[in-house]
Amino acid sequence: MFKNLLPVVCLVLMRIESAYAHDYSIEDLVNANQNALNLIHKIDLLMTHTEQQFDNSKLVGSFSSSLRWAREGVLERNRYDLKVESKNSRLPLHIYDWYADANSIRMLRNWDLNKPQQITPTKQGTVKAQISPRTRGAIGLDVAEWLNWTFLSGKQARNLRELVRESPGVDNLGRSEIDGREVWQLRIKVPGEQGKPSKKSLDVFLEPMTNFHVRRVVDREEQKQVIDDETKSVPYESVRTVKRFLDFENAVVLVPVEIETRTSVGPKISVTNTQVSKLTVNQALPPDAFNFRFPADVLVKDLRSQKVVLWGTDNEPAQVITRAADLPGYVKPDLAAEEDTSTRRLWPNPILSVIVTVLGVIVLLLSYRYFKKRRGCASKT
Repeated sequence: MFKNLLPVVCLVLMRIESAYAHDYSIEDLVNANQNALNLIHKIDLLMTHTEQQFDNSKLVGSFSSSLRWAREGVLERNRYDLKVESKNSRLPLHIYDWYADANSIRMLRNWDLNKPQQITPTKQGTVKAQISPRTRGAIGLDVAEWLNWTFLSGKQARNLRELVRESPGVDNLGRSEIDGREVWQLRIKVPGEQGKPSKKSLDVFLEPMTNFHVRRVVDREEQKQVIDDETKSVPYESVRTVKRFLDFENAVVLVPVEIETRTSVGPKISVTNTQVSKLTVNQALPPDAFNFRFPADVLVKDLRSQKVVLWGTDNEPAQVITRAADLPGYVKPDLAAEEDTSTRRLWPNPILSVIVTVLGVIVLLLSYRYFKKRRGCASKT
């Protein structure tokens, strides 16, 4: 109990200090932000995105998507459906279900729980499944980044404390304002990937009156794009702003519920409005929050052991598959039958083959007589 009270006390004291124009160090801001995030022990939510795309101020496209996200301790699950079907088979595409524990990440793709595909060990449809080691990367789409809780760079997702600790340079730019609200601005150089330096930097704005949650993140960099068959540098800017927080536990715990993201790449602009609903915070999560299961008979790629396993009915591996012949129901191709079939495809009708042969002989005879006659005429002249 007292362990949970400590972050609350620290946040209250810092909010009081803010009212008296207190100056904060980088360490003060980072610690206060981490204390605010530490108060969220478990969460389940529905996130809906509505995006509009513009080119030279002209609306060129719009779409919406939604996802379900749950996190408790090291457990995390992320589910989303982009509502796409295969043109050939009408089977679903781009349905994702990610589940992570302390050591691994499980991914199931194109499995519609409301209308599951009929699969067998030898016929998988559009279903894909894999298990991989857990890394510092995002679990599917990085929901925490949309909430301004983490910062994604390359394949790594970092919270503010990790980002500042690993950054080659951080500047405290002091007080600023967003929509009349006092915020504190940090300019952070993003760490490079695989030992390579990065030219990217982020402006992170923390608001004392919302327990030092991040109110806005501005990402600016130069991107390489091919324009008129030439590779050119194009300015990129992304501004993600939390428009509204929802408070829990007497305003001690805050969660962003309305976010606007404006992204521009040269003359192309996209505006995404994000709404968070069906929130459960620091209470018992719904029973389906973490009930991830691979369907029976799906083939799972285990990237930890570099093996393929056939999944059983008890949500456990049933058999290691090393070759196609290991699959239950596998039928070895009959090469003689295939050869006979290919011959029949070339000559589907015996009568037709005879007709074609006869016509070929006639053409050869006529050609021979024609050229013989011409040679005779040439010799007389």
